[in-house]
Amino acid sequence: MSERLLHPEMPTPAAPSTAPGTEVRPAWRRLAAALVVVHFAIAAARVPADVIGKRCERVADFRARGPIRFHLDNEFMAGADAVEWLVRHASPDSVVLHRGATSGAIELVPPLIWPRLLYDESWVSGDERIPLRRPLARGPIDGRDAIAVLECDPERRGGTQALRIVGR
Repeated sequence: MSERLLHPEMPTPAAPSTAPGTEVRPAWRRLAAALVVVHFAIAAARVPADVIGKRCERVADFRARGPIRFHLDNEFMAGADAVEWLVRHASPDSVVLHRGATSGAIELVPPLIWPRLLYDESWVSGDERIPLRRPLARGPIDGRDAIAVLECDPERRGGTQALRIVGR
């Protein structure tokens, strides 16, 4: 017979403690944690210090110049003035027409002019509204109020691709 049945006054053995910080960790968990720490240490040691410095410089440059100048005012692209003009003069619900190249600098324009839409000029007839029933972007161009068209030069190897505003 069991000792317990013979001596009911005997206390029941306590269960192992499960309080936070007192549980027993298996050896494989400690090994896995140590390997993760070693992995991060090796990864951090492989990143050259100048990479972090260059990244910090680029972030500071972005903050100082703003997104439009940062992306469109460099040795490969010129067009920050045209995009800033659009942001200043075109209403937020308008559609900006474009003509010319469809790759390069023009690809950066849609997020920079949001919520305005960028639309190929060849898809629009002579009226001042497109099928989406949004007004076309307009503003003062060459001393007159005109529909604005963003013109993009073709990409040239080693050359600067420019954006400019022309009237329609």
